[in-house]
Amino acid sequence: MVYPIKLSLKIKQLLLILLAIVSPIILGILIWRYSVNVPFWDQWDTPGKFFLEAAQDNITWEQLMTQHNESRTLFPKLIFWILANLTNWNTKYEMLITFLLACLVSYNIYYLSKATFGNQTKHYLSFILSNLLIFSPIQYETWFWGFQGVTFVSIAAITTSLVVIFSQSSWSTKLITSAVLSAIATFSFANGVICWIIIFPALFLKSIQDRFPKKWVIYFWLLTISMTLSVYLYDYHRPSDLPSVTQIFTRPILAISYYSALLGSPLFPQNLLASQITGFIVILLFIIFSFYILVINKNIEIVERACPWLLIGLYVVFSAVLTTMGRMSIGIEYSLSSRYITFTTYLIVALIYLSGIILTQIPNQIWLKIIIAFLSISLLITYISSFQLGVKISTNFYYQRVYGKTCLLTIDLINDRECLATKIYPYANKLVQQARKVNQIGWLQPGLLKQIDWQTPIQQNQPKYGELANFTANTDGSYLASGWTLPSSSQSSFDTVILAYQTTDQVPYPLAIAELKIDDKDIFKLLINPQQTKLTWETSFSSQTIPSQATSITAWVFNTNNAKAYQIEGVAKLK
Repeated sequence: MVYPIKLSLKIKQLLLILLAIVSPIILGILIWRYSVNVPFWDQWDTPGKFFLEAAQDNITWEQLMTQHNESRTLFPKLIFWILANLTNWNTKYEMLITFLLACLVSYNIYYLSKATFGNQTKHYLSFILSNLLIFSPIQYETWFWGFQGVTFVSIAAITTSLVVIFSQSSWSTKLITSAVLSAIATFSFANGVICWIIIFPALFLKSIQDRFPKKWVIYFWLLTISMTLSVYLYDYHRPSDLPSVTQIFTRPILAISYYSALLGSPLFPQNLLASQITGFIVILLFIIFSFYILVINKNIEIVERACPWLLIGLYVVFSAVLTTMGRMSIGIEYSLSSRYITFTTYLIVALIYLSGIILTQIPNQIWLKIIIAFLSISLLITYISSFQLGVKISTNFYYQRVYGKTCLLTIDLINDRECLATKIYPYANKLVQQARKVNQIGWLQPGLLKQIDWQTPIQQNQPKYGELANFTANTDGSYLASGWTLPSSSQSSFDTVILAYQTTDQVPYPLAIAELKIDDKDIFKLLINPQQTKLTWETSFSSQTIPSQATSITAWVFNTNNAKAYQIEGVAKLK
């Protein structure tokens, strides 16, 4: 009878593992479906400017060490430069790197989780909950903005170091790996400096366990951090547009509010008050759990099991302090920015494991099961809400991005500067200059268009791609056009709609661009069955943009990957 029990246990564990990888699979599908190959916002500055210098064989140490805001981005520049050379700066591969970093963090969490709980069910349940947070779509800025992958470097460095430190590796491996990863994090993102503070206690505790000379750990760590910071701080300048760090003391209420909202944003990403309350509870629980484990409990075995999770939580605590000091004056609403969720998430992950460790001390197992069930259900409820919101925003984010890409590709044909400034980069004139340079080296795909590849106009037996349903003249001298599109299963994705005027020669001339919109209730239908999901569009333009010889207006669905346009039904007659 032993074998069926063991088999049943293995099947149960396998099912739990499969359940744990559902969230990364779903996110992978979202990234594959909604990633857009176009540099966005800060990417035009970093690494964009560096790429242009490197293309002229003009790479210098100063360029590699140039700050991006508060960060020294040495390693991201080098990695993205290699990647750009291999892919002609296809930013989708930067998003792939981000996803792989998240997978690395997830693997490290799994390893540490198993070291904490063994093969018990709570190990798998805790890992499932952690993966829901790590791969949450609500971090849409991180997933769909290639350069934002740098925010994963610090937590990847910390968790990888913890895995190595608490493994059976030699002490030389532990020290060198931890120092190298900390240095990489330091020269990747501003909060990477925190790695040196977070990783050292783990090394020190492990040296006590292994009876390894503590003084060598201290000497080595002080030497490596001194060398790293001496390079990092050389000619370092705090950005002049950032407020003084003392504002957290002069405006304590705002600082506390911002800090609390940051910590609660992974669960309530669009509700400021709920996020602040949740953040306050989260930091309070972390303080209570830490005090219990380190002061009240005094059980060295519990301390050893809790050590990785205390340090991961401490990483978030310190990172949130740095963010609060540097960003609170911009506005408290920015504390809910999805890019910050990428590192604040891990305090909640740490609490999942710390609560599991502490709850095992409760003698009454019935109460233990009730508490675990309540916490798990509460987390799942908030996750489902944020998941739905994340998918919705990711979908809309995609159509905003391809709309901006269409405007960028057609700057020599339509030249919609407002679209460029709101969807791609805030300084349109600077963007146009930069885009032309990137286009010259062949790194803007499919390239700035001199003309659009108009496909053969629709025939009776061809699929219906959409319709120009309404075309009206307004009293202010502008025109309003609207309609819908329904992609055919035989065609690749349709990203935007381009309106064109025609003269007696029947040749289309691009006139305006319309962004596609989707009803909230159709968001998940679009993922499952995109060819049966109707998208709407609407745009207005001045009558002065239409030449007097124009006879009609037509609408064309446009693909930003191959620059092809397909005519949809409906013609607005001007004459």
